[in-house]
Amino acid sequence: MRYRGVHELSVSNPRFFFWRQKMNLIKWFEERREILTRDSNGLYRWFQGGALNTCYLALDYHVDHGRGRQIALYYDSASAHPQRSYTYRAAPTRSRSSPVCCAPRRGEGDRVIIYMPMVPEAVILCWPRARLGAVHSVVFGGFAPHELAVRIDDARPKLLVTASCGLEFTRVVEYKPLVDAALEEAQFPPEKVIVFPRPHAQATMIEGRDLDWHDLMPTRSPPTACPAVHRSPLHPLHQRHHPASRRGVVRDNGSHAMALKYTMKTVPTPRTRARCSGRRRTGLEVVGHSYIVYGPLINGCDGAVPRASRCVRPTRARSGA
Repeated sequence: MRYRGVHELSVSNPRFFFWRQKMNLIKWFEERREILTRDSNGLYRWFQGGALNTCYLALDYHVDHGRGRQIALYYDSASAHPQRSYTYRAAPTRSRSSPVCCAPRRGEGDRVIIYMPMVPEAVILCWPRARLGAVHSVVFGGFAPHELAVRIDDARPKLLVTASCGLEFTRVVEYKPLVDAALEEAQFPPEKVIVFPRPHAQATMIEGRDLDWHDLMPTRSPPTACPAVHRSPLHPLHQRHHPASRRGVVRDNGSHAMALKYTMKTVPTPRTRARCSGRRRTGLEVVGHSYIVYGPLINGCDGAVPRASRCVRPTRARSGA
């Protein structure tokens, strides 16, 4: 069907003929009862009833269908110059070897702030939150303490994950002093802070609050399965803030996953195993977050997380790698 016909169908009968067909593009744990409903506040809700898990759609679904050895995530930094890759099967989030899975367990719906540079761990951290039913809020690594404090107070997280530093082309940006200053200013600071150490800067740890990333990794026992919980399509997946206005938006699991599956299948038309290059920052734009962290993987593509600053002049580069 051509674009005009698709658009007319989506407008004339969105519930029964259009989105009912599109929602079958993804795997549901339980059957949906409603396509589009309206709550007591007058807000529209998509796919009420049923159950799914966004992390399962991004990783486990492809393992279950024989693509476990396919590369899920590439990393190529223009500043630090390392290159790494992760397969769907070996993604740390699928087991309890993930440091966030090994961190003190939080209740479903609790929020986690991710304040990281553009490293693979920034993407990997999002998946266990979706897997366990918590909500993640990604904040651009390098924001000033006040900007970070504003987002902390809005999200009221139980946990914050950061790195010791980020890299620009000409200097090292230490993250931990920025985090400490933000937590001093915030009215609702998190209970715990996980710090991912990098060799370019050493972070000063606060006893009783800060945890080292590597200390949370199991060393002796083999990793055990970390099951994907069944979540309502209306359950929040992630919370985002506009970098300038600070306005927040919450994306739920059902409509978000289905929209990413449909849009990537329809607009770029990537084939399975096609490689998608992510050139946006996960902490700045909703588009960058959705089409790096989830979209390519839900569609079974080879994902990529290159240094976003490759798209701008080095003089304009900000902490990212």
